[in-house]
Amino acid sequence: MGKISVYWNNICLLRRAEEKFVGEYAKNNADFCVEYFGLGMPKKLRDQIADDLQKYGEPKADVIVSTDLDIFQDKRLLLGKFDFFADIAGQFAIRDEIKATGTEYPVGQVATAHVLPMVICVNEDIAQDISCPETLKDLCKDEYKGKIVLGGNDTAAGRSIAMSIWYLYGEECAMKFLQNAIFVSIPAMAYNACAKKKEFPVCILPSVLAKQGGLKTVFPKDGAPAIPTYVCVRRGAPAEALDFLKSVLFGIEMQRFYSDRAIILPSHPDVKINPALFDNGAMCRFLYPDYDFVQSFDIPKFCEIMDGIELGNTQRLG
Repeated sequence: MGKISVYWNNICLLRRAEEKFVGEYAKNNADFCVEYFGLGMPKKLRDQIADDLQKYGEPKADVIVSTDLDIFQDKRLLLGKFDFFADIAGQFAIRDEIKATGTEYPVGQVATAHVLPMVICVNEDIAQDISCPETLKDLCKDEYKGKIVLGGNDTAAGRSIAMSIWYLYGEECAMKFLQNAIFVSIPAMAYNACAKKKEFPVCILPSVLAKQGGLKTVFPKDGAPAIPTYVCVRRGAPAEALDFLKSVLFGIEMQRFYSDRAIILPSHPDVKINPALFDNGAMCRFLYPDYDFVQSFDIPKFCEIMDGIELGNTQRLG
C-alpha cells in the first residue's frame, strides 16, 4: 500500500465522531495520515492550501475533504486549478437529490459527499414584535435590524448565507443583511444566544444545531443555503486513496451517521434521507450559487468584507 495523506475539514461539530470513523480505517492502514483543519484547530485549510501553492505549486495531500468552500470558490486557491486532481466522476454513488441541490461542480475532479443545509430558527417566546421570516430576502428588511445572530463570519456557516443572498438578490441586499445581522464566533454560540439566553429572536443555524430543539425551524422558501462537503483526489495518488473515501466518507455507515445525527443530505442512494429535511411532504429546497456566478464573483472583495466584520456588534458596513 502507498502512503496516503489527507486534509480533512468537515463537520466540526461532529469531529470527535468523524475521527472515530477515520481512526478505525487507520488502524489497518499504517501508512495513512490525516491532518484536521477548521474550528478549534490551529490552522485553517485555506491557509494550508495557500501555503502549499506558494511552496510547492500544488496541494500536498492525496485527498482533500472540505466544507471550507473558499478553497473551491477562490481563483487564488483551487478554483480553475482542478487539473491538480484526478477525474473521479462516476467513482461514487451519488443520489439524484444531491444533484438537485446545485452544489455539484461541472468538473469531474470534484465530488460531493453530502450537503448540510443552513436554516432560519426563531425563538417564538421573544419574537412577538417581528414577523416570522420566511425567506432569506426577509432577513434584509429593516425590522430585523439587530435581531439576527449567526456564527462564523470566517467559516462556510456564515459566508454561505451572505453569498447566497448576494447571488439571489445582489450586493445591496447582501450588505443590508450584514447590517442587520450580528455575528458571533461559532454557530453553537448563536444557538445559545437565541435558544437559551434569549438575546435574539432569530438565528441562522446548520441543521446539526437546529435539531437540538427549543426553536421554530424555517426552511427559507428561496432556498436553504447549502454547505457541501467537497472531495478531491490528487492526480497520481495511490489507488488506496479512493478506497479510503469509498470505505469511510462515502460508505453507508458514515453516510447514515451524517443523515441521522446531523440531518445532512447523504449522497449514497441506499441511505435514507432524514424526514426532518421534509416540510409538508416535500424535501426542503437547497440553494448554492451556480458555477458561472462563482467563477465571476469578486471573492477577494467578499472575503475582505467578511473578514472585516466585528463580532458581537451590529454591522456598520457600506
